[in-house]
This record gives sequence, structure tokens and C-alpha cells, in this order.
Amino acid sequence: MSISCESAQKASLPQYKSETVLLKIGDSKPLISNIEEDQWVLISSSQDITVDSIYANIAIKEYENAEKLARSHLKQNPSDLHVFEALARALVANKKVELASYYATYVLEKDSKRTAMYNIKALAKSISANSMADYNIAKDLFRRAYTGPNKSIAAGLNLGYLQLETGALNMSKEVFNDVAKTCGKCAPAMLGLGIIDRRLGNLKSSIYSLEEALDSDSTKHIASYHIALSYRQLKQY
Repeated sequence: MSISCESAQKASLPQYKSETVLLKIGDSKPLISNIEEDQWVLISSSQDITVDSIYANIAIKEYENAEKLARSHLKQNPSDLHVFEALARALVANKKVELASYYATYVLEKDSKRTAMYNIKALAKSISANSMADYNIAKDLFRRAYTGPNKSIAAGLNLGYLQLETGALNMSKEVFNDVAKTCGKCAPAMLGLGIIDRRLGNLKSSIYSLEEALDSDSTKHIASYHIALSYRQLKQY
């Protein structure tokens, strides 16, 4: 379906627009949910520098351009916290973790209610982690972002995946169940639940959850792989 640039710019972006989700430790990617990628491309090609154009560049993985746009905007509007937030997200997506954490901290110092910035600090910590203590700090920061007044769906997903990657399956499942209720069974949450149930041996539940994740380009390949593993395990019983 084609869409005009103007209508793309007016599209209602999701709460967790183009935030970074840590599907695997050290392997983060933008979450593009509830909006088609061609819309992001059109928004990113706009001549106007807006917060949405910065997020759009993050969504299509043009991280350097997103950073450039944000810094250009801040030269004219040095107190725009929305753009500082977008800049922090662009930096962490590009794994410039020290700068990302710095700007996230700056935003929180200016406005403590912008708790989604704890998600950025947590991503920075988890991507650069050298010990389980670092991962535990990241988990606490993800939890703070997810349970804050501006509940960050991406932070909830990140917490669930980090719990999964560090072997805390039951805690991870609890988080994903809660996130799935909040985000309307969004694909990344259902993927997490499916992987956990497969590892726990709940194979029919695993297949159900994973099939819910097949409709999203960002999760369908991983979901298909785990569905195949689940069916293979079913045949073994």
C-alpha cells in the first residue's frame, strides 16, 4: 500500500516507537511495531528535522544520520529534551554506550519523570557488561523504566529478554506475560514467551505463542526456527 509523505508524517506512532530492543545480549535492534517500514522510510526522507524524522532514521538503522539530525536540531533548540531523548536512543542503537548513557542521565536530571531514559541507561550497561553484576544493574534499570509513570514497553521487553539470556526463565516469563497484556500481545513479547515455554518443555504453549510472532518481520524468522524446534521436541515424546 502506497502512502504519501504527508500522511506518513501524520501517522500515529506507537508509544515504543523505534526504541531499541535487546533480542539477544549484544545484539540490539530497533523495534518497529504498529507502523509499516515504508512509512518510516518516507518520514526519514522528510526535509524537516523533527523528532519523528530522527526516530524514523533509527527505525531504518541509519543511526549516524539520526545522530546528525538530532545534533543539528539541538544547535537551534538546545533545551529540547525530546530531541535529547531521541539522540540517546540513536547513540545506544549504534552502541555508542558511554555517550548514550551520558545523554540519558542528562535528560533524567532535567526531568525525572522521563523514566524511559532508564531503558537507555540499561541498554548501555547490558551491551558493555563484563560481569553478572553489570547485568543485574541493567535489569534494575530496565525494571525502573518499565514500572515508571511512562511505562516503557521496550524496557519491559528488554528486561524479559535479559532475564531469558541469563537463565532466569520463570522471572522472564512473568515479565513477558505482563508486557504481552500491556502491548496487546505484540510480537516481541510473544516470541519471548514462546522461547521460554519451549525451554521449559511446554511445547504446545510454545507453538501457540510463537505463531503469534510470525506476522512481524522483526521476529518471524526467529519464531519459525523455534516452532520447528518445538515440533521436533514433540515428536520425541
